[in-house]
Amino acid sequence: MLLADAATGFRLVERSATHGWNSTARLPFWLCAWDMLLDAPVVGQGPRTFGSFYAEYLRKAALPPGLIADPRAVPWPHNLYLEVLAERGLAGFAALSLVLVNGFLGARKLMMSVSDETRILGYGACAALAGFCLAATIELTFLRQWVVIVLFMLAGVISHLVRLEKWT
Repeated sequence: MLLADAATGFRLVERSATHGWNSTARLPFWLCAWDMLLDAPVVGQGPRTFGSFYAEYLRKAALPPGLIADPRAVPWPHNLYLEVLAERGLAGFAALSLVLVNGFLGARKLMMSVSDETRILGYGACAALAGFCLAATIELTFLRQWVVIVLFMLAGVISHLVRLEKWT
């Protein structure tokens, strides 16, 4: 959505800024993260480097009219996908995508089970993973250990349940 808005001259950003939505909060972070990706697309800038490079990229950023960036130090871009793209590049994003897609495919298998209990667990796992993915768009970061733990616990639980389902 941000890319489509950029292609049209940031009309949505301008409109939202004038109608009370605080667009200054995260869009500059996201634009800087995108610029970091463009500068190092394959492997990114390096793990945990967004905070180190943010001020530099903010100075160079071409922010749309009416968008005011917060000049304070920001350790992550408040979007896990953009964080991974900026810091780990397309290679890291492919790895994250593999974990998420495998999790959803496993949850789908569980939801199609003949066992009521397994189906319920599949729906719960899918809902938890979907909630994680949604939260990742506006806040989550791998700087917080609990985020890493939750992601891989979900992936592990789903994988284990799929394996158990094959044995029954």
